[in-house]
Amino acid sequence: MLNHNLPFANLNNDFYTYALRILILLKHLDKTAKSNKPILTLRRLFLYDYLLNRPFLLRILLKKNGLGELNILAYEKTDIRTPNLQYIIENQRLEIVLNALTSAEIASIAFSNELGLVFLHTDRGGDILQLIDTKFFARLENHAQSMKPLQTKKESFLALEINKIHQEY
Repeated sequence: MLNHNLPFANLNNDFYTYALRILILLKHLDKTAKSNKPILTLRRLFLYDYLLNRPFLLRILLKKNGLGELNILAYEKTDIRTPNLQYIIENQRLEIVLNALTSAEIASIAFSNELGLVFLHTDRGGDILQLIDTKFFARLENHAQSMKPLQTKKESFLALEINKIHQEY
C-alpha cells in the first residue's frame, strides 16, 4: 500500500534502481585496483550493496577502520538498525538481479580458482551507466568509489564489522 503523504520515493523496492545500484558496484569494485583480480563474489557484492544503501553505516565503517572519510548528506543519515544481517543475506533478490544483468550481457560471470563464481561489469553495462546523469546516481558512484579500501578486507571481516556497528548503534 502506498502512503501518499511521504515526501520522497522509496527506491529500495524498485527493480531497475536496484539493478543500477548493483551495476555501479560492479563498475567500481569488480576487480582490485592493485592486481586487477576479480573479487566480487555473491556475498561480497551483497555486503557492498548493503553498505551502499546505508551511507551512514559505510561512513562509520570507513572511519572506524582508518580507511577514509565519507561525506554524507542529511537525507543519507538514516537509521542503520535492521534485522539480523544473516537473514538479509539469504534474500534472493540479488541473485534475480544478477541473472537479469548477465542475461542482458550487462554483467558477466567468471570463475576464480580462489573464490569460485565472481561477477564483473561489461562494456555494455558501462555504456548504460554513462547514459544516466542524475545527482542521486552520482552520489551512489561516489559512495561506491569510497569502498575501494574495503577490497583488501575479507568478507567475514566486513560482515563482523557491520554487525558490531549495528550493536553499537
